[in-house]
Amino acid sequence: MVRGKRRIRKRKREKVNKAFEKALAKASNRSQCRTNKLPRRKMPRVLFSSDGPRFRYPPTSVQSHYGAAEILQCDVDGNPQPEIYWTHEDSERILATASNISVLVRPETAGRYYCHARVPGFPELTGSANIYIRAPPTIISQRTQYVPDEGLVKVRLEPTSRIYGSALSFGRNY
Repeated sequence: MVRGKRRIRKRKREKVNKAFEKALAKASNRSQCRTNKLPRRKMPRVLFSSDGPRFRYPPTSVQSHYGAAEILQCDVDGNPQPEIYWTHEDSERILATASNISVLVRPETAGRYYCHARVPGFPELTGSANIYIRAPPTIISQRTQYVPDEGLVKVRLEPTSRIYGSALSFGRNY
């Protein structure tokens, strides 16, 4: 009778081990798992898992006026908690090691910011956000433009802006 119970327990243990192995194989590309050994019969099995970093919400670009303070956010999830750091497009220097970074908007600070998240054993996750300075557009044109006496008149104007323009319209003054 005792041998029969031991065999049943052994079969149950083997089924549990197979279930863990299947779960590990299924999630091997997304996470890493390991379990503790069972030194005693009644000791519970503990599953230790680690997941690579992934964005809950990726960083988003902002448009702001000169002199304003803007906050860029990098909401990253992972197990264990990912190490987060921010860099600017022109340098590899680490600007902050928190999930949020506050930036005073100036021409030197405008541009692309990168959020990096690391969990040991997984590839680094990188997201980016831009800071645009809101300013009125400027029109660049030649000082003197010659117009023929007859025919079609073409005026060349090149509008430039630091943000994406929504519309460009021309009018005539009489």
